[in-house]
Amino acid sequence: MDDSNFENRENRNFLSMTDIVASVKKSPGENQEFVVDSLISKEHLLDLLTCSHEVSLTEDNGKVILTVGTSLHAGNSDKLRERRNLSKLSAHTHPLIESDLQASSLSADDIWAADFRDLGKVLVLIHADGILVYQKPTKHFLEDKIFDRKTESGFALFLSFLNSKGIAFFNALAEWRPNEFKWIYSLSEQMQLDLNRDFIAVTGMVVQEARWGDERAMTEVLKLFNLG
Repeated sequence: MDDSNFENRENRNFLSMTDIVASVKKSPGENQEFVVDSLISKEHLLDLLTCSHEVSLTEDNGKVILTVGTSLHAGNSDKLRERRNLSKLSAHTHPLIESDLQASSLSADDIWAADFRDLGKVLVLIHADGILVYQKPTKHFLEDKIFDRKTESGFALFLSFLNSKGIAFFNALAEWRPNEFKWIYSLSEQMQLDLNRDFIAVTGMVVQEARWGDERAMTEVLKLFNLG
């Protein structure tokens, strides 16, 4: 990725990951950007989950860029979207929340965003249970159907998956045909999470998973963050 901001180091905050995490936790500001000037460890990523805002980690010119989002999304500026779609690293967090149920799987927005990622490149979710490496769906949820990932939308496939289970993503459909569909956001958070997990598993979105306590798997996944 080419970014003119790298022509002048003063235009970006070049800090160690430890200092960046401390700064974001103390005073998160939407669209703040930092250039990571150190290696990234498992402890750094765990610490990021305690921030109130989601953050993105992308790559530009061989450096990892940390961008601060909001409590609801990991940022959406034009430059960030470009890096998220095209750069060597495309990762974001689902912060820890004060609830028994953590957002430890892909959201609908994450499934949608995978449609725009260069084919052959992965995305990464950092969440309460560990790190999930994922990609755009590789197959249809029905064994007798073919999914062409070059021309078809993974998010549209997700909508079809929900419909096959009597679930509507858009409330208008549920209101129009209430005897056939329930609106997804009328379901419990656990049911929503289970539906998303089922979809990403059956459509081949999961590339790799590393639990926080699995040191071997975590060491392998950390190579992505350190651009190895």
